[in-house]
Amino acid sequence: MKRVLTQAQKDRKSELQRIRRANRTPEEIAKDRAKQKIASAKYRATPEAKAKAKAYAQTPERKAAAKRRSAKYNAKPERKAAQKMASAKYYAKPEVKARVKARYESGKDGLYRVYMLKCGYVGQTSNIYKRMTKHKNKNNRDTSNYIVLHTVKTKAHALRLEAIYHYLDFAGVNARHKIKSIS
Repeated sequence: MKRVLTQAQKDRKSELQRIRRANRTPEEIAKDRAKQKIASAKYRATPEAKAKAKAYAQTPERKAAAKRRSAKYNAKPERKAAQKMASAKYYAKPEVKARVKARYESGKDGLYRVYMLKCGYVGQTSNIYKRMTKHKNKNNRDTSNYIVLHTVKTKAHALRLEAIYHYLDFAGVNARHKIKSIS
């Protein structure tokens, strides 16, 4: 059974702990920290602790706070500039350039596709998989059931077909091609 302490006893205990901590040598401090780390690691390895941490991380308040911290951190101009510079430095390496180009070229087969998404968006591309990934990540569109309307050999033909669909009031971006290609 756990012993219940009075407030005076609690105060006395905390005062003694404070005095002991103040009079410790650096070696004693290091030993105490090591003990705390070991105890903490042992506790975190238990299934109860893992479940508790997972439940805590998934609370709406915790998610909102993490989102705010992330937005605040990434909104700093110097941080954005540093990220941009690091990214540019990474992609300037010849081996990275070659790998990116090879990955891009692997999805191309020399044909152009005119496609339609569920939402009625019509577009054209030479690399359908990369284009669907961009739609999903950048524009947050549903690309699960896209339809390839036409497969053609030239970009001009694909642009003409896309312009026809845009002229028929399907959603799309390249309005400038609508005017040039129809006539």
